[in-house]
Amino acid sequence: MLLFIPGLHFWTVAIGKDCLVLLFISLFLYAYIYKKIKLLVFSLVFLALIRIHVFAIVFLTFILHEFIYGNFKLKKISMGVYRFIILVLSIPSLFVLYQFLFSFIQKYSEDGFSDIGGFVENRNEAYSEEGSGLLLASQPYILKMLAFVLGGLPWLSLDPLSLFSMAEGVVVIGILLYSYYYLFTKDKFNNSKQIFILIFIALFILFMPLISANLGIMVRMRVMLYIPILTVLLMFMLSSERKI
Repeated sequence: MLLFIPGLHFWTVAIGKDCLVLLFISLFLYAYIYKKIKLLVFSLVFLALIRIHVFAIVFLTFILHEFIYGNFKLKKISMGVYRFIILVLSIPSLFVLYQFLFSFIQKYSEDGFSDIGGFVENRNEAYSEEGSGLLLASQPYILKMLAFVLGGLPWLSLDPLSLFSMAEGVVVIGILLYSYYYLFTKDKFNNSKQIFILIFIALFILFMPLISANLGIMVRMRVMLYIPILTVLLMFMLSSERKI
């Protein structure tokens, strides 16, 4: 039924950056689950070219999960050695990624940014002028995060479209809670690939409200979670039948 959720079909309108990001996130998940290294690199490269901050979230998820579970670990080396290799490689990689991100965001200001906080503030101001949704800059971070997943805040937006968006958000929250409950209370700790996707979803929810205080943009970005959530549900169904 998640395939019929209205927000997902917003992307049938036109081909733009956001629907391409949704495509390459899906390709990355497929490549990681089935260990297709060429497709994994291909999807990461295009994510970096389209939305560098989404690439950063995906890359961080990849490092965290590999460090814990070692999906791509060679059989000839131990997990301890593999974790040491990841640690050695990830520190300079994350430093380079941070420097690249910091230099990339300078184009958004004539005077340049002295830190990431300046960029976040600049983006909040820019998005507040687009008129595509309620401005949430004055709301606490926890409420921004709730608005991102729910699709609004009942005490701030009660027009018909917002109510429909929040109804969809309730479905999304319910499925997420079910997924985390199923994973961590049903002795499913060996399902590392599902955990990988849920780590990505958690990081996405934590990070995205930081760079946008515009509700319209938040709701549009929320759709990036639909395919990963659907993938987790399908994997739970398949694993219960011992097919994956």
